[in-house]
Order: sequence, then C-alpha cells, then structure tokens
Amino acid sequence: MNNTEVEQVGRDVIDLSNNIEVSPFIAELLNQPEVYQELKELLELEDVGEFKGRFESSYKHSLDTAKIAEVVYDNYLVGNSAERFEKIDKETLVKAALLHDIGKDRIPLDILVKEGKLTPSEITKVRAHSVNGAKKIQAIANQPDFEGDREKMWIISEVVKRHHFYSEGYPDMGELWEHPDEEKRALIEEVSKVLSVIDIFDALRSQRSYSKEPASASVVREILLNKIPGEEELVEFLISNFIKEK
Repeated sequence: MNNTEVEQVGRDVIDLSNNIEVSPFIAELLNQPEVYQELKELLELEDVGEFKGRFESSYKHSLDTAKIAEVVYDNYLVGNSAERFEKIDKETLVKAALLHDIGKDRIPLDILVKEGKLTPSEITKVRAHSVNGAKKIQAIANQPDFEGDREKMWIISEVVKRHHFYSEGYPDMGELWEHPDEEKRALIEEVSKVLSVIDIFDALRSQRSYSKEPASASVVREILLNKIPGEEELVEFLISNFIKEK
C-alpha cells in the first residue's frame, strides 16, 4: 500500500465514523492498514438495516476509548511518579484501545442490542470477544506480508485478551500466556489494567442498549471504586476530565 492509499484509508475511516474528531496521533494509527481494516469491518457489520442507530456501537466506543487513552497517557501517565507506569508507551495503549473490541464482530447483533438480561449462552458469546480479538491481531501479525512491528502487535493482542482485567468471567492472569521477558510481561499487565479502567469508564458514561441514560459522575465513581481496587487516582482523573459533575 503506497502513501496515497494509506492516506485515503485514514480519511475513509474518519468519514465512516460520522466525522468523529480524532487527534493527529490517532489519525496516524487509523492510517495503518491493519487498524483500518478491522475497524471498517466492525463498523460495516453494525451499520445495517434494523440495527442502524439503535445502540452505542462498538466502533464508536473503540474510537472514544482510544481518545480517552491518549488523554490519559499525555496528562496522567506521563510524569506520573508511580513506577508501574514507566514502561507504558503511547502507541501500545492507544492502538490496543482502538482494537480492543474487534472480536465483537463474531457476536450476533441481536445479542449486542438486547435490552433484557442475557442468557448464560449469550453471556458466553459476549465474553469470548476478548480472546477472539486477540486471535485476530495475532493472525495479522503472523501474515508474511505484514510490515509493522510484530512484537508490538503480539503485545497488543495480549492486552486485548486481558482488557476485562477487572471483570468476572473473563480469562484471568493465571489462565493466560506469560511473555518470557519480565519487562514485557509487566508492560502487558499494566497496559491491560489501564485499558480496562478506561473501557469500563466509557461504557458507563455512554448510552448503551442495556442502559438508556449515561451514568452520572457519582454513579460512575461508586461503580468504578467498588469494582477496581487501587485505581482511585485514575478514576478521579477520568471523571474530572470527561464527566460534568451535577
């Protein structure tokens, strides 16, 4: 793919997103063919017939999560004195945010838009999206003609697999492959934790099929602080920057 084609790819994705504004950094990531193709497929799957406009799409959520992740990196992680954040790099976090829900393309849309309680079988299908997304990213990185950073893509795939780090019913750290490099293993764990907090936060602040109104700041705070131990500062950063207190 030449430079002109890559630039058009990015413009196409942004156009398909109903002109959601993104930063130059995210636009550059959207120009990467593997990111473009996966998000385009997710958007086209959702933007059809009876489902169109009925719910907060996984595509929009992916862009919103990436936008939050960039703000978190630039204004919370950079310069943070906590040693655990030192190894996190911007591209890994934001690209993982863009791709974290691509495994949802295997979930039937009637499940994604269902307003009532999910059945045990439906819950299993929903929970499989993190592992399915990781497999898709690994398959991309393993293609002979892939021109990107294979190691970074593999790390991102492991983050995507873990992006429900704080949620029950998803693979926990003890069930997952561990990178043989201790530093990369720590990177995967910390990016997964930060992305998990951002993912839950954006879901709570957005209108979803199962929640007609976005949660208030007080409700978001209560849910996140009860669900996620040790991330009080990040939770307060998110609320103060993205929700207007009433």
